[in-house]
Amino acid sequence: MMRAILYLPVLLMLIPTLTGCMPGAFLIEPVAKPQRHKERIIEPGGFWVHKKIAIIDVDGVMTNGSGVGLFGGRSNPVSDFVAKLRLAEKDSSVKAVVLRINSPGGTVSASDLMHHELLKFKEKTHKPVIAAMLGMAASGGYYLAVGCDEIYAQPSTITGSIGVIMKTLSYADTMKKLGLKSETIKSGELKDMMSPTRSLTEKEREILNRMITDSYERFLAVILEGRDNLDEATLRPIADGRIYTAQQALDLGLIDRIAYLSEAIERAKELAGLKKAKVVMYGPSYLKQGNLYSSNDSGTPSMLSVLPSFLKPSTGTRFYYLWEGVH
Repeated sequence: MMRAILYLPVLLMLIPTLTGCMPGAFLIEPVAKPQRHKERIIEPGGFWVHKKIAIIDVDGVMTNGSGVGLFGGRSNPVSDFVAKLRLAEKDSSVKAVVLRINSPGGTVSASDLMHHELLKFKEKTHKPVIAAMLGMAASGGYYLAVGCDEIYAQPSTITGSIGVIMKTLSYADTMKKLGLKSETIKSGELKDMMSPTRSLTEKEREILNRMITDSYERFLAVILEGRDNLDEATLRPIADGRIYTAQQALDLGLIDRIAYLSEAIERAKELAGLKKAKVVMYGPSYLKQGNLYSSNDSGTPSMLSVLPSFLKPSTGTRFYYLWEGVH
């Protein structure tokens, strides 16, 4: 009897989830569960229509790692992106792809990997790819977009933020005030570079600045490769990290057209030579059919997601193609 009483709160919490009678119900798991991506038909396209336009979504910060939370975690954005590309690649019915981007960017590595995989997909399949920017496609989000055949942005889109950023935290002065001292034994002068227990030296700043410059030059090279209408003399003055509205981006040649997602889909059909097509998306099997703007978040809810940023676990110092204005 006592055991039944102990289990009762858990059962009461799980019943709505298991029966599906609560809107937005979710299953709380101690460990994030791998999710298989499944095709969902968003728009049927008509009777006997078999050819498809696939929407591949890129939402949130682009990192090559899984976010771990108290009751689950967010799946790896790079892995998810590649998995969706593979589904579109293997399905001969998919004739074009719309890359739906709503992201402030992310790490240099993740942005570059996703861009690289997109180019491989295009080279292998020769399927048209249209970038459709939603609320934001800044920094690494724009880095990915320039790998597409055309770039569309809705009127309210924020884009640009072309540049690289890296931040570190030093609490050396605080330690000194508290009477604390860090002792480091190292094999070389620069082994503890960017340690939070001391300030950067001028030599270390020079090294890091060179790394930032290399990543920045890579960013510019990717844009120039993807945007035939831009040259270096035009690009450098506008690639100073500032953000742009959709109209400004259009005037500067960073995008091709101001249009909504539905218009990007119609353009994808046109490039694929289709009058009618199904519109499909890929996401975890537990997600039901939605619409063009449905979220495909593959992670289980994390308690850490509701914490203020200063209370979240540190992910370490990284180089970012990221607009920080959203944090």
